[in-house]
Amino acid sequence: MEIIGYDPHEKALRGMRVTDGGVISTAITTVRAKTMTGHWESTEGRKKSVGHNEIVVKAPGEWLQHMTIDVDGKRVTEMNVTHHRVK
Repeated sequence: MEIIGYDPHEKALRGMRVTDGGVISTAITTVRAKTMTGHWESTEGRKKSVGHNEIVVKAPGEWLQHMTIDVDGKRVTEMNVTHHRVK
């Protein structure tokens, strides 16, 4: 089951996935001015994953993205991307 709700104190969207075995992932997404930040943690088997995603709008139709994913404390993915809307 997935539960998603708005946290007015943090001004953030929070999500949680649960199974009959307990919580398997949590996530929080915030938007401040022109920056959206996401952070999530999950566990599959005995491996813990932590992800971070930040998107900054630079101009209409242009934004920068930086994302990282760590598994068991080791960086497995890191990317920096500049996105442009195609007209």
